Amino acid sequence: MAAGIAPPPNLTTEPVWRAAEPVKIADRFRPVSVTQPRPGVRVFDFGQNFAGRPQPTLDGKVPAGTTVKLLPAESLNADGTVNQAFIMGGGSRGTDIFASYTTHGSAEGETWHPELNYFGMQWVKVTGLPAGYQPTPKTVTGLQLHADTPAAGRMKTSNDRINRIHQMSRYPIVITTMSAFTGCPGREKLAYPADYLQPFDSLHRHFGCAAYLRTIERHLTEGQSEAGDDIGNVALKAPVYDWGCTGRFRDGINWGNGVILTPWFLYKVYGDTHTMAHYYPRMQAFLNYIRTGKAGTGADAHIMDAAPADWIGAELGRYTSRSTRSPPGPTPSPGAVCTQRDEALP
Repeated sequence: MAAGIAPPPNLTTEPVWRAAEPVKIADRFRPVSVTQPRPGVRVFDFGQNFAGRPQPTLDGKVPAGTTVKLLPAESLNADGTVNQAFIMGGGSRGTDIFASYTTHGSAEGETWHPELNYFGMQWVKVTGLPAGYQPTPKTVTGLQLHADTPAAGRMKTSNDRINRIHQMSRYPIVITTMSAFTGCPGREKLAYPADYLQPFDSLHRHFGCAAYLRTIERHLTEGQSEAGDDIGNVALKAPVYDWGCTGRFRDGINWGNGVILTPWFLYKVYGDTHTMAHYYPRMQAFLNYIRTGKAGTGADAHIMDAAPADWIGAELGRYTSRSTRSPPGPTPSPGAVCTQRDEALP
């Protein structure tokens, strides 16, 4: 396997102290079941999708030199083995993502977990245990990780189903809130600004993001072009280190505009004027790039020559669809539960 060191976004990048909260072990999950779909293969089911690390704990019965391999997954094959196809997505990324540990033979037992990586998972496949060794739910623990952003609000209703739906809706947020706000914990782990800025009016009601956004703005400006034809442009993800700075993908305006939206949200939600004052020239540089390099002219004056712009729509107003609903009636009161079911669109 070839490896290399990626260059910094530009030669003026300097190490700075991180403003955002650190990533922490937020919870520990015990498996709800352990199966053996094949000889020598154990599958631990944590009963919940999360982002984190598997932590094997082996007793003194495992001899020294035993290599245990752990493969995380978010789905299963029909035969009960783990399916890592989610890692590939629509591209050519590989599977066979794993962590491994070789025992040193402690009579008191030993435990370990990866330090420099994390995974999206509900299941973990374990191989390499000695023949006849009987694992228990204590053999593997799931360590849930996410940034230690403070709680800004909570919701609890008298309806257990609504409470559970709300709890479920938090998981997609916390599993992506790491050192940067990432797209997903398995396939990419990349920080696309639109993914957290478009829904930010919902996010900040539950998570305190003031320090987190200040670190994000630093990432965005570090990824900003300082020379060439696209001076002022901001990559579609930040931190950036690969094709996010090349070709049509460098013009993800609905992501790059995070360099302006992030200070705006810091001001609107937290009253922070320092960040926008500090980065104002960088915000101006991005806007100038859009005006001079990407905006159309004449009949196309409001059309941007940039891609991609097809991920998130932020249109205002009410969404409607073809349905069997009755004629419009009074607006429901806050907290009312709609029990009407619309027909699915073709």
